[in-house]
Amino acid sequence: MKININFLYRNQRGFTLIEVLLAFVILTILIFSFLSLFPQASKTNERTDERFTGANLAKEVLVKIQKSEGITNLLTNLKNNPNSSLTLSKDNVQYASLNLAENIQKTDSQVTLITYENTYKINIMLRIDPNFIGSEELYQTHIMIQNRSEKKVSDIFGYVIYKLSGD
Repeated sequence: MKININFLYRNQRGFTLIEVLLAFVILTILIFSFLSLFPQASKTNERTDERFTGANLAKEVLVKIQKSEGITNLLTNLKNNPNSSLTLSKDNVQYASLNLAENIQKTDSQVTLITYENTYKINIMLRIDPNFIGSEELYQTHIMIQNRSEKKVSDIFGYVIYKLSGD
């Protein structure tokens, strides 16, 4: 039995140049679409990290404010002189524990203290009208953290407790 070798070679065809180029183009498109996911994931991670840091900073500031003698002094002054303008500054020893920047705003319903930590702007909004519980006044506090571009990163709400004198 004789095998015809020419018949075997005639039925085996290789890839043409067009087929190879087409496969290369498809493979390149797939690789670049997959690689484009990495920068997007990196941006998402950065935003998540910024929000996480902002949330932790807001909680930390709230705890500092709740324990601060400066806030107690501020509330005492607001109670004793409700119509006075606030002149708080870094040089005022009474409020030194607040670590304030020189930007303080007062309206009829709240006092806003603005300070900075690292690359974050911290807005501390303290409502002037308290809620009463027994011998304590609760002042609603809103702390908002903003990034360099003034975009809100995180915010938290809490209360500052002010014990009424005489109890």
